[in-house]
Amino acid sequence: MIDKKVFIEIKKLLDNSENPLFFFDDDCDGTCAYLILRKHKGYGYSVPVKGNPELNMDFYHKVKEYTPDLVFILDKPKLSQEFVDNINVPIIWIDHHPIQKVNGVKIYFNPLIYDNNDTRSTTFWAYEIIKENMWVAMIGCIADFHIPNFSDEFVKKYPDLFSTKIKDPAQALFETKVGLLVKIISFNLKGKTTYVRKSLNSLVKIKDPYEILDRTSKEGQYLWDRYESINIVYSELLKKALNEKHDENFVIYTYSDNGLAVSSELSNELQYKFPNKYVIVGRVKENAVVLSVRNKTNPVRDILLKAIEGLNASVGGHLHACGGSIPKDNFVLFIKRFKDLALKELKIEY
Repeated sequence: MIDKKVFIEIKKLLDNSENPLFFFDDDCDGTCAYLILRKHKGYGYSVPVKGNPELNMDFYHKVKEYTPDLVFILDKPKLSQEFVDNINVPIIWIDHHPIQKVNGVKIYFNPLIYDNNDTRSTTFWAYEIIKENMWVAMIGCIADFHIPNFSDEFVKKYPDLFSTKIKDPAQALFETKVGLLVKIISFNLKGKTTYVRKSLNSLVKIKDPYEILDRTSKEGQYLWDRYESINIVYSELLKKALNEKHDENFVIYTYSDNGLAVSSELSNELQYKFPNKYVIVGRVKENAVVLSVRNKTNPVRDILLKAIEGLNASVGGHLHACGGSIPKDNFVLFIKRFKDLALKELKIEY
C-alpha cells in the first residue's frame, strides 16, 4: 500500500523551491510528467535527457549552470552514484522502471517498491501528486500503454478525445485523438535541440488540448506544424516496414539514421498491426544499431539480456517494451540469438 504522505512531501518541496531543475526522459511519458510539475510550479529549468538510459556526470554541467535548490529526475531508469554525490541539494527521483539502489536521494518514488507488478507511468504518479492538468496526464499515461483510473472523468470533460468503451491501451494509442496528441508530443521531441526547446516552451504555455488539435494559438500551430513535417518522414518509414516480408513470428525492420529517432513509435505501431509477433526495429547510426523491441504477450526483457551477452550491447526498459544499442557488426548474431531464445519460449523449433 502506497503511503500518500510521500506525495504531500514531494508537492511541499516543489512548492517551496525557488529554483527547481527538472531532468526527464525525452519520451512522451517523461515529458508529460515534467509538464504537470512545471505547469503547477510556474517556472523551473528543463533538461530532456536524450539517448542515455542513465543520468550521469555527462549532465552535471547543467546543475552547475542552473544552480538549483531542488532537482527532479523523472522517468529515468538509472542514476549514477557519482552524479548524486556531486549534488548538494535535495533530489526527488520519480520512476517506474526496475528498482535501483542509489544513496543520497532525498525521495525515491517507484511503485515497484510497494507492488512488484505496478508499473504505472511516471506521468500517472506526477498527476497523483499535483492533481492538475488531467489532459496532460491522460496523454502521458496512454503513451505508456496505461489507461488510468481517471479516464471516465476525463471523458466527461473531453468526450470527443476518448471513449470509456476503449479498454485496450494500444487501441487508445492508435484510434483516438488522445493517441494523436501522444504522437504530436512525441514527434515534437525529435530533431535539433533548438526546435525541441521551442516545442517544450510551447507545451508549457498550452492550456488545453484543443489549442494543438484546432491550432487556436501560435504555440498550438507551431506544435502541429512540427508534427506534420516529421510525420511525413515517419509515414514513409512505416510504409516501407509494412511492405517488407515478415515471417510468422517476427517483424524485423532496420532503417538508416535520418536525424530523427522514431524507432520507439515505429515498433509500437508495428506491434499494433502485428499483435502476435515479436517486433524489432533498429535505427542504424554510424557503427551501432539503436533498438526498440516489443511483444504484446511475451516478455522481451529477459530474452534481450541473454541475447546480448558478450556483444558489447546495452538494453533496458519494461517487460514487454525495451530499447537498447548494439554494435552494427554484432547485429546479425544478436538477431539469430534473439530468435532462438524467443522461439524456445514459444516452444517452436527453429
